[in-house]
Amino acid sequence: ILKLSAGDRLRCGVVNEGLCEDCEVQIPNGDGLSSTDNLWIDLGNREQWSTVERCRVDLLLAIPRPSRLTQLLPVIATLGVDRLVLLGAERVERAYFGSRLVCEDKDRRALLSNGLMQCCVDCHLPELLIEKSLNRFLQYSNILAAYDTNQHEEIIRIIAHPPYSDVSFEAQSSRTSFRGLMQQVTASPTNKPRRVVVAVGPEGGWIPSEVDAFVARGFRTYDIGNRILRTDTAVSVLLGQAHE
Repeated sequence: ILKLSAGDRLRCGVVNEGLCEDCEVQIPNGDGLSSTDNLWIDLGNREQWSTVERCRVDLLLAIPRPSRLTQLLPVIATLGVDRLVLLGAERVERAYFGSRLVCEDKDRRALLSNGLMQCCVDCHLPELLIEKSLNRFLQYSNILAAYDTNQHEEIIRIIAHPPYSDVSFEAQSSRTSFRGLMQQVTASPTNKPRRVVVAVGPEGGWIPSEVDAFVARGFRTYDIGNRILRTDTAVSVLLGQAHE
């Protein structure tokens, strides 16, 4: 795609290590570039690599059907996520957890790596965790406990859910838009960096008790409009706004 030749310069990243801004293309056999087997990249001095701070966005995603997850993983890595947790839910088919993509770490890593290559400004693969039981995750997860005790970051927790859904008064009263949420954060500024934790439900939506359980753990129901969105669309919209 790049139509590289010997001596060309380009930016390269080493996964979870750093970025080399000025790499040189080399063709050892001198016969020209006929395949990737003939292509070497000189990464130069490692001490000159630039470090990239991990993004401060976490995604809690009710696991979608395997075909959609295959499409989603590169998108998630491209948009930027520090931690990705794939969750079970009432409206998630249990069979999804038996799919090859869920069981094979190398397949997930390959898809995330492909997405990371597209963004060209990051080298950190998202940390990926799988939890079949949503109730166990909400009650006992060390991740959520760490959010509660985190003194170094301002944690913003939101759960995407349609505005007209049948949820409790507490969940409805916690509803906000992204603009409204950011206005509240700006009105009470802190010197701490902000971490946004986004929970996205299955394509059938969260059930009311699940929304209430998230709200009890400090999440606010989040409004992205009156339209019902597919999982891949909702994830793209929410992650784009979370990075603003």
